[in-house]
Amino acid sequence: MTVFPSRNRDGRINTPALIFLILLAISIGVFFFFTLPAMREAKVAETPEPAPEPVNEKPVSPEPVEPTPPEPSPEPQPEKPVVEVPEPAPRIEPNVVVQRLAEAIAKGDPEAISELLDSADLDPEALGPIKDALTNGGWTLVGGKPVVELGRTPKIIRWAVLLQKKDDEFTTDRLELDFTVNEGDDNGWSLARLRMASLEREAGSKRIEARLALTDATGALDQARLFVDALLTQDIDTARRLVDASRVSDAKLAGLCLIFEEGEFQLIADKPVVATVAKEEVSWFLVRMFSPTKDADSQFGLVLKKNDDLWAISEVNLDRLISFYAQEFGDGDRNYTPIVKNPQGGDSIVLYFAFDDSDLDERTKRQLRIVSQVLKSDPNRKIRITGHTDAVGNEAYNVQLSEKRAAIVRNALGEMGLKPEQIEVHAAGSEQPRRANFNEDGTDNPAGRRVNRRAEVYLDF
Repeated sequence: MTVFPSRNRDGRINTPALIFLILLAISIGVFFFFTLPAMREAKVAETPEPAPEPVNEKPVSPEPVEPTPPEPSPEPQPEKPVVEVPEPAPRIEPNVVVQRLAEAIAKGDPEAISELLDSADLDPEALGPIKDALTNGGWTLVGGKPVVELGRTPKIIRWAVLLQKKDDEFTTDRLELDFTVNEGDDNGWSLARLRMASLEREAGSKRIEARLALTDATGALDQARLFVDALLTQDIDTARRLVDASRVSDAKLAGLCLIFEEGEFQLIADKPVVATVAKEEVSWFLVRMFSPTKDADSQFGLVLKKNDDLWAISEVNLDRLISFYAQEFGDGDRNYTPIVKNPQGGDSIVLYFAFDDSDLDERTKRQLRIVSQVLKSDPNRKIRITGHTDAVGNEAYNVQLSEKRAAIVRNALGEMGLKPEQIEVHAAGSEQPRRANFNEDGTDNPAGRRVNRRAEVYLDF
């Protein structure tokens, strides 16, 4: 029985049956030649290798080990004592010490006062009167700013506590405290000298006094401060004793008094007198001032030199102070620079006038009163007054005007006690201008003419 006959009933070839047979033959060939070998290889790869047979070996006996003897227990050691490291003493700040002392005085706390003073390395015998004065309850602080710094050098700071009697506000005193720097000591400063002006006694450790030598460290500062205080109170006689008269003129002293008086200058509270250079034979100080009139600061310089263990002011540098003063206190048509260099050497006091004027105003009269204090101390001394004008007007008129200016200054000084024979008068007209009356292009120079309308009082001849 034929499933798929190769021919039809009509005798032709059966095409579908032939195709089927061909495909069947191809499939059988692919199976036997490709698929069946691949299946055999995969089965061989999945078969695990047999585990190796175990080898029978005789066990090896371990060598005997000697037992280790136990270590002996350590003997108990005594506990080490705990050493407490003390904290470093707080750094001593002079301003803090002074403020605490002032507060104790204000409260009338004798225990606090004694504790603060006893903590310093001071001679108890010399300290006794000062401690007694401060702890007996008779003193209190002045109003305003009772604690002020008086000055400093690289190794000294001086402070003051300003005092007044409790039962008499017009009786005052000043407790001065000098602090010295401690070389190689982190504590900073120590109280080395204490002085109360009314007692006129100093307390100080001999060890510290020897180190300070009382001249090298404090001498220059003492002199500088005394000099400034004298000028602030217009005590020209005291100021003159503190200077080298061959180098610092009376005119410069009078000029400083004029500036202080007019500007109501006072020392600033913080570092008022500071040493910028402090050597064995010379010290330079910067004096810092404040003018409440102008609400502004200014300053001037001092140079002190030591001769035979005595300090003296050998130079007063007023350039910055005078520049500030001339700018701030100029009065309209009047110039104001109270001191100028005289062509013959030294300094001259200068009084300025308004245009075509020879009268003295109140400011000029105040200046002359200070000048008279300088001159009255030496009745044999002579002065020269020279009148000047600007270049406006003819020369004959200007000579006459300059003579009037010199004469009115002479007459005012005579009324203040100077003898006529002490005064020489000269009229220079417009021949000796300090500044140009006209600009280079020939135009008017009002600022220059303002400087030239003056009378110069020459003290140093």
